[in-house]
Amino acid sequence: MFDAAATQYQLADKDFNSFKGTAGLSFSDQQAFDHVNGDAQLKTLTSPKFKTFNDDGSEKVTGNTFNYTVKSADSGHFGTPVNVYYTYPT
Repeated sequence: MFDAAATQYQLADKDFNSFKGTAGLSFSDQQAFDHVNGDAQLKTLTSPKFKTFNDDGSEKVTGNTFNYTVKSADSGHFGTPVNVYYTYPT
């Protein structure tokens, strides 16, 4: 369950299009990272709540979530997708 929950995240309210520049010009991995790390909405992502259970098998009252923290980003060109990488506690 832990591994499955860790691969899910919520992006519906996140704006990844705020990093702007002239189409085709390049940007460094550090520039992309600095942008995401400096944006409170993008720096940390939260997973949907997932069920957890007590030792006796009963469901705990509160759901758990993972918080993902930005780790790094790739370089790229404005106007094309770029990968941003996040870590989560294990």
